[in-house]
Amino acid sequence: MDLKTSGRKKIFSKTISLFLLMGLLFWVFDSIVDYLFFYDNNFSNLLLLDVPGHEIYVRSSFLLIMLILGVLSSKMIYEHNLTLQENETRFRKAVENFPFSIALIDQKADPVYFNKKFTETFGYTDEDIPTMEKWWELAYPDEEYRKEVYSSWMDSCRSVIRGEKLCRSEWKVSCKDGSVKNIEFHFTKTDGDQGMLIFNDVTSKKEAEKALFLDESRLEALLELNNMIDSNIREITLFALEEAVKLTRSKIGYIGFLSEDESIITMHSWSRNAMQTCEIKDRPIEYRVADTGIWGEPIRQRKPIIINDFSADHPLKKGYPEGHVSISSHLGVPVFDNDNIVVIAGVGNKEGDYDSSDVRQITLLMKGMWNIVKKKRDDDKFREYAEELARKNKELESLDIMKNEFLSNLTHELKTPLISIKGYAELLHEGQLGSLNNSQSKSVGNIVMSAEKLHKRIDSLLCMQNVQSGNIQYDIDVIHVSDVLEKVLYETNLFQGDSLPEIKRNFPASLPFVLGNLNYIEMVFSHLLENAVKFTPVSGEITVSAYPKNGCLHVVFKDTGIGIPKERMPDLFRRFYQVDGSMTRKYGGNGVGLYLCKSIVEGHGGTIRLESEPDTGTQVEVILPVMKPTDTY
Repeated sequence: MDLKTSGRKKIFSKTISLFLLMGLLFWVFDSIVDYLFFYDNNFSNLLLLDVPGHEIYVRSSFLLIMLILGVLSSKMIYEHNLTLQENETRFRKAVENFPFSIALIDQKADPVYFNKKFTETFGYTDEDIPTMEKWWELAYPDEEYRKEVYSSWMDSCRSVIRGEKLCRSEWKVSCKDGSVKNIEFHFTKTDGDQGMLIFNDVTSKKEAEKALFLDESRLEALLELNNMIDSNIREITLFALEEAVKLTRSKIGYIGFLSEDESIITMHSWSRNAMQTCEIKDRPIEYRVADTGIWGEPIRQRKPIIINDFSADHPLKKGYPEGHVSISSHLGVPVFDNDNIVVIAGVGNKEGDYDSSDVRQITLLMKGMWNIVKKKRDDDKFREYAEELARKNKELESLDIMKNEFLSNLTHELKTPLISIKGYAELLHEGQLGSLNNSQSKSVGNIVMSAEKLHKRIDSLLCMQNVQSGNIQYDIDVIHVSDVLEKVLYETNLFQGDSLPEIKRNFPASLPFVLGNLNYIEMVFSHLLENAVKFTPVSGEITVSAYPKNGCLHVVFKDTGIGIPKERMPDLFRRFYQVDGSMTRKYGGNGVGLYLCKSIVEGHGGTIRLESEPDTGTQVEVILPVMKPTDTY
């Protein structure tokens, strides 16, 4: 309609312009002709059929001009109508393929045209809606809602009549297939008394807004759950359940926990409304899944189950006892932890139907709740474990104190008689108490050697007690390491006899002095050499080396013995640790030697290193700072 009005205005203005132009041209042409032929010349008095020549010329020119104007005007009108038809065709095609539904109504408000999108959106055709009354009847079957929409429609019409070009409203429309869509209406008045309605389907937008709102509500609930640090599990589940009832617009709800084999449901929480409505006394809290009716189907089918008509017949339906909350609809959702169902959550009695959106919201909420409950349970178990561990540690500390006291007393009690045993055995072995035959001398020598070994074990235990208690004190001496090594080698040869592997000396007689406690440094070297002898076969060899380097003295004990596995290396310097700690172990010892060596060496400001390969041998290196000229002791 706008195109036609605009076209009329354009053709009228073009016609006027054409007539004015032709008139102007005719006036110029007439002036020239008059001047050439009829002004003071022979043609001025010419008569044709008693009509002056000039008059014939004027009439003929006028007829010719009118003929030309008529032809040009007809051509302009034809071309314009053709353009209008093409524009109207393009316009109709554009309207027909417009992405929104469009309806044109006449002055009686009856529809005169629907585009293709209208039929696709609502399913109705021109034949279905011959009048506006039929549209009201089909689109708004509910009478009360129809009155509400009609009132809004009349207000929109009045607004358009008052001069407002475009009015907007939003209503729900029933489609031909029975579905209901949210439609945004735009109404405007065109030329004349006709109007145009533009319908925009905002159902998806509304659903997205609804989903976004529900997501925000669920996230707020999860945030609140995460803040319930000091709440117990029952308070957490009750809060989550009430939020699930709100999110799904239900009336009742429940949460149950499943046993590990998924055979038993333990009802943990009921919503407040359910508790207030239910009149059953002594409600059971445990149910066998196999005995449950259709409300147990989410567990058996391992997926959410929607029942929007709980009163309908169902082969698994078993009813519910007298006094139970009346159920009109039900949604049950299983919550998984890996592949196991751990929680069953259900809501019921929604005003409308449950749908996939409800399933999504309650599933995500309950998964979040379960993660919090699981963490809460783990925290409770960890706290109980920590408390138990603290109690055990306290007991162990007491036992450790008792053990240290026992070892301290025992070592002192053993050392006193051992001194006598060792002293008399040495006197016997040296012949101070009379001569001995070879057999007797050898036996007494074994007694002396065993007493010496026992003496060293006791000294090690005493030293360990001092290290543990922090009471160890080093009387500082100037130590000539070569002399200490020679003494250790001599005593080893004296007590081991022929059962020794070959021991090589690789150190000079003169080495830098070190400051330290002579007895403790000797204990370190003696133990390291004893270890090398103990774990090296007679066919093997041991090398004892010493050399100064970078202000330190390096003492190395290297053997070709059995070696130590790599996985045992980190534990070698722990107290009481033995590579073979079994009752049937081949090698003796109390497992405190390397622990003491490390403690003593570090107490002297040095370090100890150990390298080993199974079936190849072991190398232990002791590094002590050498005495400087400025050192005092």
